[in-house]
This record gives sequence, C-alpha cells and structure tokens, in this order.
Amino acid sequence: MPDHGFGKLNLDTLVRPRPEWKLSQEPVPYPEALAEMEARADAIAAGRGGHEARELVWLLEHPPIYTAGTSARDADLIDARFPVYRTGRGGQFTYHGPGQRVGYVMLDLKQRSIPGKGPDVRAYVQDLEQWLIDTLALFGVKGERRQGRVGIWVARGAREDKIAALGVRIRHWVTFHGVALNIAPDLGHFSGIVPCGVREHGVTSLADLGMAVTMAEVDAAMKKSFENIFG
Repeated sequence: MPDHGFGKLNLDTLVRPRPEWKLSQEPVPYPEALAEMEARADAIAAGRGGHEARELVWLLEHPPIYTAGTSARDADLIDARFPVYRTGRGGQFTYHGPGQRVGYVMLDLKQRSIPGKGPDVRAYVQDLEQWLIDTLALFGVKGERRQGRVGIWVARGAREDKIAALGVRIRHWVTFHGVALNIAPDLGHFSGIVPCGVREHGVTSLADLGMAVTMAEVDAAMKKSFENIFG
C-alpha cells in the first residue's frame, strides 16, 4: 500500500491543524446527520474560518435505516422494514444501525494534496480502506480489500464476509460521508437488502467473530489509526 500521506505532507508544509473529532453517544437520525455534514463541508469549502470551518471526523451510530447510494438498484431492496434514504454518496444499498460505528469524514483534499499534483480521490479512498484495515488489526482481525468489491472483507475458511463499508461524496474537493464498521449490530437487519450489491458473500462483525469490544475501545482504535494515516 503506497503512503499517500495527505495529512502528513500538509502538516509539514502548510501547518494545518488536525481535524476536530466528534463522538456521539446516542444514535443520530440520518437526516440530522446529513444536514450537519453538508453544512460543515460547505463551510470548509468556503474557507470561512472559525470552528465551523475546521475539518471534522464524526463517529456515531444511526437508528436502523437503509441508505441507497448513487449506484443503488431497486431490485437490491428486498424488504424495506426500516426507513430508506436516497443519498448522494457513492455505492449501493447499505444498512446502518446500533452496534455499527459510522465515521463521517470532512476533509479538504485541496489543502491535503501533494504539492504540484492536485487532489487525488482514488488515493483518498485507499486511505479510508487502510484506516479500516489498520483499526481491525489493532483487534487482531485481518481485514482485506477485494478487487471489484467495495469495502473491507474477512476470510472465514471457505467463505468471506464483509465487515466494513465505504461510501464517499466530494463537493468542491471537500469530502463527506465515509465508512461504517460493524462492531455488534443485528446482522439479521442486513437481510432486507443486498449489501453493496454483493449477493454471493455475507456480512460479519467483531462480535460475530467472537470479539467482545466496547464502542469506546473501537473509537480509540479508529482515532489512532486515522492519525497514523492522515496525520
């Protein structure tokens, strides 16, 4: 994995402050989270200054919902047992709910780009993947990429299951949406959709893998891994 070092390069050359971290302990309704993300991304892009324009990493949970990305197919919504939200992020259908840590990331890719090269969206997505892989490694879990399949996967003998999802949107070179890591959600809730359009593989979680970890432990691991990659 190449070291893109968005944050590291710019902290050295532009002395940009580190992103703010926000942790929500209670489930946040999706429309509320989306409105806050979009407002923060717009403020960052406008360079208004002040706290509201600072880059942000927001860790939270949602009530049980399904979200549909820009590539979602209606046939992949099997049972709309929870509210369904159409959203502008990339990707297909996914589930969010209690026991899953969602990480919404609002970064200014223009400010974090390699001098002379401009923003690199592919490198940003790869760094999000590495963030999840490194977080899982802190718990002794080997997360892996798969060619042609979005997300992070865990090999389980003859099968492999998805443990984390990604879906991003970039506007005016500012990122929002982000990642979702399964800690201990009700995996039965995923059966209402074809997660990310993949029918031949399942989903898993840290709890499903036999790991009893707290949300606070996951938050600490996510922050450590993020700062190692993004600075």
